[in-house]
Amino acid sequence: MTVTSGRLADFVVSRRMLAITALALPIGALSAGAAWCLIRLIGLVTNLVFYQRWGTDLVAPGAQHHPWWLILGARVAGGLVVGVMARFGSDKIRGHGMPEAIEAILTRGSRIEPKVAILKPLSAAISIGTGGPFGAEGPIIATVHSGPIAQANGTSWVHTTGAVLAILGGNAAILAGSSIVRNVSGPWYRGASGGLVLLGLLSFTLLVIGLKGSTLNILPPAVWERCSVYSITAWQMFTAAHLLTHNR
Repeated sequence: MTVTSGRLADFVVSRRMLAITALALPIGALSAGAAWCLIRLIGLVTNLVFYQRWGTDLVAPGAQHHPWWLILGARVAGGLVVGVMARFGSDKIRGHGMPEAIEAILTRGSRIEPKVAILKPLSAAISIGTGGPFGAEGPIIATVHSGPIAQANGTSWVHTTGAVLAILGGNAAILAGSSIVRNVSGPWYRGASGGLVLLGLLSFTLLVIGLKGSTLNILPPAVWERCSVYSITAWQMFTAAHLLTHNR
């Protein structure tokens, strides 16, 4: 005889949920502490490299004038150090970490190797602290900054050119990447990829319109800039999750 409950629910609340909630509190506190340590580590690397002093406060690398060889050499040295860490430590520290995190969740029961947990934030601190790129915009934008100083010395166009190339090239790469993956995917995958491309290019168009001072300014330009870039990141995460679940 099968006994069924008269109350239907997606989740059943039991004493185990209380135990999980109790565990979530210290885990969240430890995560906040780890984030604080990462920020201080970034500040330490920036102070040591660009200002030759010991300090953990966050400071902008361009807060004062630096010789050209330091600006370029710091990024090169930081990239070489991270490359050595990836070569002899773990190749899982490459990239921004989201595909690797999704892979760990789907294939290894959310377990991450201890050395990856140490090397990943350390490599991120070295990359960011030495002025290296840590977003989709790429080395051009990280090397040549925008702002009043760049506008005064006439170099802001380099930053703008890098941003335009990164946004257009990244969204175009979605079309190229989805055409390769479509051999193992259905029409829904191509439709979702095309939707992200449309979002990215539409956001970029509205960004240009907003910067031109048009009255068609629904949202601040910064919002459209982020949407035109995050469409690329969203597609990367979406494709990684799809391939990992498809091949299981």
